[in-house]
Amino acid sequence: MADIAKIHENIYRADVNPVDEAAYLDYLVKTYKLSSQKLAEQIGKSSSYVLDRLSILSYPDELMQALARGQIKLSVARVFARITDPQKLHEYLRYAVSSGVTPQVAENWYNDWKRQQKGD
Repeated sequence: MADIAKIHENIYRADVNPVDEAAYLDYLVKTYKLSSQKLAEQIGKSSSYVLDRLSILSYPDELMQALARGQIKLSVARVFARITDPQKLHEYLRYAVSSGVTPQVAENWYNDWKRQQKGD
C-alpha cells in the first residue's frame, strides 16, 4: 500500500492540485477496490472529503481545467459545477478567471441563474 502512503503525504501539502488529487484518489479506489470510507480511513480524511474530491472528476472539462490551473478555487468550482447550462457556465467561468470571484459571489450567480431557470 505504498500508494496510500504516497497520497497521505501529498494530501497534506498545501500546493496539491485538487484535480490531480481527485485523479489519484480515483486510481486508488479502482486499483485497490476500496470504498470511499475505507480510503478515507487509510488517508486520515472523512468519507465526505473523499467523495467531494472524487466528484471533481465529473465536472465539465472547462471547469476542471480552470481548477487544475489554479485559476479558480475549489469552493468556487463546487458552486459552478451545479450550473447545468454550458453557455452560462462558460460565461461565469470566463469572468471568474479574468477578474476573480469569491465563493459568495459564485453562489449569488448560481442563485440568479436558478431564478432565471424558474422564470423560463
